Amino acid sequence: KVPQGQTVGYGATYETKEDEWIATIPIGYADGWLRRHQGRCCVVDGQECEFVGRICMDQAMIRLPRFYPIGTKVELIGPSMPVTRVAEETGTIPYEIFTTLNERIAKVYIES
Repeated sequence: KVPQGQTVGYGATYETKEDEWIATIPIGYADGWLRRHQGRCCVVDGQECEFVGRICMDQAMIRLPRFYPIGTKVELIGPSMPVTRVAEETGTIPYEIFTTLNERIAKVYIES
């Protein structure tokens, strides 16, 4: 829990407006999750959670609505966050989103 008025991320680009739950997730621009995702959302427990502060090399911070334990699933792309939306919000196309994600990320392919 980060107290009100504290800054988050490189360059202190985000300041907490009140006491806020901020989580650090293990993905960053070195993985292909580029800095332009700042201000967008991912999904945690069915709720959209905003990326706050700059995306770092190996991690990103998100604002949570409440405490979640370590190991809670965070959906960056999936049923609740389609790649078409991610691409539109970052000013690109879905193919670029997928091809930017590199070998540092484990990938699971599901054939339907």
